[in-house]
Amino acid sequence: MKKLFLLTFIFLSSTLAWSQISQEEAYKILVEKQVIPEGRNQWVYGLQKPIPPNYKIKSFNKTIISSKFESWLFFIDEDPYANWEHPAKYIFFDIRSGEFEIKRATTPPDIIHEMKIFKKYIETRERFLDFAKTNTIACGTSSNKYAVIISGGWNQGNNHIRYWNDCSFVYSTLINKYGYDEANIYTLMSDGTNAAADISNGTNSNPDLDGDGDNDIQFSATTANITSVFNTLSGILDEDDELFIFTTDHGGVDGSGTSAWDTLLYLWGETITDDQFAIEVNKVNAGKISIVMEQCNSGGFIDDLSGPNRVIATAAKHTELSWAGPTINTDEFVYYWTSAMNEALPSGTVVNPDTNSDSVISKREAFDYAEANDTKSETPQFDETPINLGDQLTLNGTGDLYIKDNRAPYHSVTDSGVEPNTFGGPMWTSRDIWVRQDVDGGTTHENPEYKTTSPNGVYVRVKNRGCAPISDGKLRVYFSKASTGLSWPTHWSNYYDFTTSGSYILHGDEITNMPLSIPTLNPGDETIIEIPWYPPNPNDFDHDIHHFCLIARVESQIDPIGLETSSVNSNTKNNNNIAWKNISVYDVNPSNNIEYTNVYIRNTFRKKEDIIDLYFMDGNYGTSSENPFLRNGTVTATMDPELFERWPKEGEGIKIIDKNTIQIYNSKAVMKGIHLKPGESFSMQMRFKLNDNKPFRRPFVFDVIQKNKRGVIGGERFDIVYQNKKENPRQDIIADNIALSIFPNPSNKFLNISFTATKPNTDVSVSIRDFEGNVLISNHKNLYDKGNHIKQVNIASLKKGIYFLRLTMNGKTIVKKIFKR
Repeated sequence: MKKLFLLTFIFLSSTLAWSQISQEEAYKILVEKQVIPEGRNQWVYGLQKPIPPNYKIKSFNKTIISSKFESWLFFIDEDPYANWEHPAKYIFFDIRSGEFEIKRATTPPDIIHEMKIFKKYIETRERFLDFAKTNTIACGTSSNKYAVIISGGWNQGNNHIRYWNDCSFVYSTLINKYGYDEANIYTLMSDGTNAAADISNGTNSNPDLDGDGDNDIQFSATTANITSVFNTLSGILDEDDELFIFTTDHGGVDGSGTSAWDTLLYLWGETITDDQFAIEVNKVNAGKISIVMEQCNSGGFIDDLSGPNRVIATAAKHTELSWAGPTINTDEFVYYWTSAMNEALPSGTVVNPDTNSDSVISKREAFDYAEANDTKSETPQFDETPINLGDQLTLNGTGDLYIKDNRAPYHSVTDSGVEPNTFGGPMWTSRDIWVRQDVDGGTTHENPEYKTTSPNGVYVRVKNRGCAPISDGKLRVYFSKASTGLSWPTHWSNYYDFTTSGSYILHGDEITNMPLSIPTLNPGDETIIEIPWYPPNPNDFDHDIHHFCLIARVESQIDPIGLETSSVNSNTKNNNNIAWKNISVYDVNPSNNIEYTNVYIRNTFRKKEDIIDLYFMDGNYGTSSENPFLRNGTVTATMDPELFERWPKEGEGIKIIDKNTIQIYNSKAVMKGIHLKPGESFSMQMRFKLNDNKPFRRPFVFDVIQKNKRGVIGGERFDIVYQNKKENPRQDIIADNIALSIFPNPSNKFLNISFTATKPNTDVSVSIRDFEGNVLISNHKNLYDKGNHIKQVNIASLKKGIYFLRLTMNGKTIVKKIFKR
């Protein structure tokens, strides 16, 4: 009986098997009916077990419902070289009747890695590429440059090797070519540090993106981690920093959006819309943000991300697919974009996207190179605000023009240009602004001299501390009568005030009648701008005819001045585009008849009262070493009677020695609690007197500083010197009377100096000096006969840069600028 039952079961089972169409037979039928066309580059997958009726198939963020019959599932990828989303078909083939149903879609089944590949028109095999040998650093390190790299892939079956290659190539370029700090690069890739397989070939992502042996992948590509990273960056980055964002893998249309521009980026099992991504990016207050996006429909992110100081490049329009390259090992657009930035393909083959031959690859040049070489059916998009920012911005940022606030050894440290300046000394003592009583190219600061026949010279040194050329810089310079309390822009632009005699005269205005163009400066280059200046008539003022403050400001669309207030001190501290000079040279040689110099004490608030303190610092405010003048002399201050009365006689290190007059006897003295009405100004006459009338070589410095409860408002520095008796203050400079030419200039080794001796036995000496006036090359005096002569000087020992050649002939001197290649 048992044998009969077994035979019956086997017979029935065989009958059922004969009635079911095999998967191979189903595939042949679909090919015969041209549902699966031959000769087209479409990839066909098949699930190797039937699926039940109305079965829910997960497909990225969508769900596909199978047909109402048990069926074989075939999936056709109609654009296998494109990233998702793109056209595809689900075919449900009835395993018994042979009927089939086709459903259109734009994403694959999540179980695609379990499906058999029936057809690939072109056999390709993805492989990992080695990007460890990208180019070496071109422009130093980038401590203020940050990057975020995002590649989700959605799941293992759709997380292709090329996405890892895209990220590895750009990461290696940031590290090896542009010197990014690994700690400043945030990588969010697939499942992050999970050791499980997460790539379509069945392996786990190598966490070492640049081949240096350590792990570079930090986080899984999820919305929560994106939020966390941008929250972190929002607390770190400011206007001095630059952020680069790179995304790759899949993208699509946001079905919940209100327009065709609403698109999304696929993450690891999640999505983030363009609106959501913009919210995260907008948290970061970086000075510049550049974004490169590879995913399909990436152009749809532009309208949400576009904004001031941003450059955006995408592989495709908001309506388009993006594509893998010919070997599908990388994506087409970002392969060429990163190659341009790297100036070489991954193979090492050199490429030259540098269309303007400035030795720097801008974001615009990288985009243009990628667009020109992209052969796929995609239309790369580019957006920049302001216009031409892409020409200035590189992976190492834009150019960054700055004027140093402080420079060793005069100061304790040298200003590097980082904002805000953390220097603990005065902001008003820039060595990169100076005045000459003649336009002679000299580098030692002098008090301005009133003349009507020839101008004084104002000199400003500007440097590009960035890693890209900058060509739109403009320089503006302003003067104001010296004061410890100055407001911007009130006291610097068309500012008139009353003198004690009742005259209403100009106390502050712009020296540059129009902004002066700064020549294009490549990274690391600097230049000195010379501005002729006729100071105001001394007869117009009650006191101190030579003493003025100067402010120099570099303006640029590419490198703009940041947020400003009325505080000159804060503006200077927070903006490296601004420098301030309030230094008076005080000559204590009694033979030169300097009786006193005047300082204005002013309430910078125009509409409210203030209570201030005045500090007197003797050689110990931001200096490299203490050199107190009070050990060698006395300092007194005589102030307006009203100011003296307002002072409640509180403080330390001072004593009253006469009517309205105090003596400062401590190197850190202070007058406290002075009440000032809105906009009120008073004068204070400072006197410095040596105990012994003995010359000295090293200048003393003495600062007067005005503070209120908010901190430092401003101040004034005195460089106390002992100068020779001035029989003729201008006898050293008579440049017009010396015929001098220098060639070749620039030069890398020898300079030929051509001059004319006007009489027999003319004594001639030549020296070459740096910006600080230090003598680097000196030739002793030689005697020359009357006539034309050429003297050769070897400058091979000098570093590349700008120097000043000083030729003295019979006691008369001319200074000319020279350039060492």
